[in-house]
Amino acid sequence: MTGGFDIDNLPKAKVHGVAHITGGGQPSKLGRMLEPSGLGATIDTPIAPPSITLEAQRIRNLSDEQAYRKWHMGPGMAIVTPEPEKVLAEAQKFGIDAKIIGEITEEPGIRIKNRGAQQHQEWLRF
Repeated sequence: MTGGFDIDNLPKAKVHGVAHITGGGQPSKLGRMLEPSGLGATIDTPIAPPSITLEAQRIRNLSDEQAYRKWHMGPGMAIVTPEPEKVLAEAQKFGIDAKIIGEITEEPGIRIKNRGAQQHQEWLRF
């Protein structure tokens, strides 16, 4: 995506940040990536959490906020780019299922349209 070890391999798209979202969840991973800039993110079309994650949330009796802090709740990676179409096209070449999930905002903090198991709130704010 950004070039590579071969100096003749030109970048395929501008990438401003990448968050590998595993343990620790979306709010901490995105927040850590964006914190130096003072920017935030609104995830308004989130990837659906896997059904096994939602079942684990129910079994553990975790609130949606707790689940989003603890687990990835859908995406395994988020890429911040001013060229989303180029990133999507490059991902597709490699069989990676990717989509635009939101946008970077001037307002600090992370806002996620809730897709957790409980759905008591439409939006979660971190």
